[in-house]
Amino acid sequence: MLTLRPYHPSDLPALYRICQATGLNGKDAAGVVPDPDLIGHSYVGPYATLEPERCYVTVLANEVVGYVLSTADCVRFHHRCESFWFPPLRCRYPLPTADDDTPAAKFVRTIHRGHVPSTNIDLCQYPANFHIDVLPEAQRKGMGRRLLSELFANLRRSNIPGVHLYAARANSDAIKFYERMGFRRLDDAEGAVGFGFVL
Repeated sequence: MLTLRPYHPSDLPALYRICQATGLNGKDAAGVVPDPDLIGHSYVGPYATLEPERCYVTVLANEVVGYVLSTADCVRFHHRCESFWFPPLRCRYPLPTADDDTPAAKFVRTIHRGHVPSTNIDLCQYPANFHIDVLPEAQRKGMGRRLLSELFANLRRSNIPGVHLYAARANSDAIKFYERMGFRRLDDAEGAVGFGFVL
């Protein structure tokens, strides 16, 4: 039976594992990104570390199989990441050469770029940002919707007016999911679609 609960710090290794298993537009990145922690350093670690109170997990047979991780204020989150999260990682993962176009190099560049807030989305209306991933065995069972419902209730309690995220154009399943959830398209960026949802 699938259940949902708040994140606990002991869940962090499982969240990193899920992040890699869904890291290539929803597909497993293990074959092309050998470092199992690399993707999670951008998309799991800072959220779970800096705002654990806005993170939820879904559990199947005592195993964490999905999560939603969020920040209520992506501008403040950016500054906190630049102060506390990314500097040591940038020392650990040097910037790749310009001709390195491997998936691993792409994710290292993400670490060096950081979580720069979008200038194409109204961050007064949509200040919150989130990442959600669910393993295949827990998909199409309503857990994505339940995770977002729990997160949205959390954000409403803090009077957050809206959330946004970017989904890779190559991840057609994710784009369809957000459209079914009632998200609005806010930005057609190169390689990604920006969505927003009013809370």
